Amino acid sequence: MRLLSFIALVPFLLSSNFQKDSGKKAAKQEKKLRAYEASVDMADKAEFEFIANFANPMSGNNIPLTGPTYDLIVKGDSVKVFLPYFGVSRIAPDYGSSDRGIKYEGLLRNYSVGNNPKRKQVVITFQSDSKNQEVYRYTLFMGAGDDASLTISSTHRDPISFTGVRSVIELDDEKK
Repeated sequence: MRLLSFIALVPFLLSSNFQKDSGKKAAKQEKKLRAYEASVDMADKAEFEFIANFANPMSGNNIPLTGPTYDLIVKGDSVKVFLPYFGVSRIAPDYGSSDRGIKYEGLLRNYSVGNNPKRKQVVITFQSDSKNQEVYRYTLFMGAGDDASLTISSTHRDPISFTGVRSVIELDDEKK
């Protein structure tokens, strides 16, 4: 008798577990969709910040970034970049200069946004110039979460990529 009642309860217990799992899965997918829509909104408005946590040079291991905040900030048609560089440079910096990283503040060019709703990924590409005739090409991948990756190609340096997080830029009181 006990065996018969146990056998009768097994399908009920399995189905209730399955319903709980499908509810969790639906909630997780809804959260992922909202995060993807937030990424699309940030990219379309061209107002976001990328904070680098790791540098991934073309030759070598991942390098954890500590110390100052290494970031890329896009606001409308301007960009501010403060990132380190580890790799081969084809043109040496000025004698005595400690300016070896990727530093730029000014206008960005050829800004474009590509969306992949199936993979819930946003791809942003743009370019910038530097004072020493160097052209940088940026490709930023933003997923459905806060994680993002940035690849920078240059006319004078080997490519380098960064992994980190993206976030929304809070508008100043003057702009509200």
